[in-house]
Amino acid sequence: MNGFVLHVFQLQIQSIFIDESPQDIKIWTHFPTGMYSVKSGYQWLTSNFLSFASQTQQETWQWIWKLNLPENLLKHFIWLAMHGNIPMNSFRAGRHLTLDSSCKRCRVGIESLLHTFRDCPLSLAIWDALLFNKDTNFNSQDFNWWFKHCALAPNGNIFVITCWVL
Repeated sequence: MNGFVLHVFQLQIQSIFIDESPQDIKIWTHFPTGMYSVKSGYQWLTSNFLSFASQTQQETWQWIWKLNLPENLLKHFIWLAMHGNIPMNSFRAGRHLTLDSSCKRCRVGIESLLHTFRDCPLSLAIWDALLFNKDTNFNSQDFNWWFKHCALAPNGNIFVITCWVL
């Protein structure tokens, strides 16, 4: 009986008609030539995104690429962090990729960007040693504001590299 059911499914799949006469073509309607490139995709994305964004939001992302950092890797890291795209356990738990959203280093807090980079006891010890937490704005609850403020500070390169290591 099992073989018969399998044979019926096989016949049903084989009976599906696939029309191969029309040719598929790819057209990128957001560029005059119809050809997609990373540059045209970026231009489309930024023109659509930035047309809806305020001037302050536009400035928010441009500062990253103007930083005097030794590697583009660090700038890419900042970009990912500022967009919340570093897969912390809270991020992963929200997508059912893990059952445990706690910090693997301290097991005390939920592993978010703010916890990992600032609030984890191990991170706090590092910031204490580097004297970063003496700034009155160091305890801001908004991750993007906190990160940008610290990265643009006079010792911002040390801050960014420390976050990357954390």
